[in-house]
Amino acid sequence: MKTNEIPKALMKEAKESRDFLKGLKSIAVNCQKYELAAALRDVEVKQFPRAKTTNANYTEAETFKTLLNIAELNLKHTETAYLVLAIAKIVIKKGGESALKDVAKIQAEVKEIFG
Repeated sequence: MKTNEIPKALMKEAKESRDFLKGLKSIAVNCQKYELAAALRDVEVKQFPRAKTTNANYTEAETFKTLLNIAELNLKHTETAYLVLAIAKIVIKKGGESALKDVAKIQAEVKEIFG
């Protein structure tokens, strides 16, 4: 394969395999190529539409996960990002003590949104 054919081959493979595409996106984030990672995310949403990606909570969690990864916290699971974000929102809104009651509710939401 010629050098100039590699990008086309990579994109062809990414459009056929969600896992491959996610791997490329992860590499882009790890190399701090955030515009490329965002472009790959757009390809992922377009090529592999899922109910989850149209869910506002899922999309917000994906964005938050990307932000945490940019901050080098290296979150692997969108569910974890959602859980952290939801708890942070409640703590900010209600304060620490009353937020404890809502954690079980948030965990049930995570199961509903992410399966």
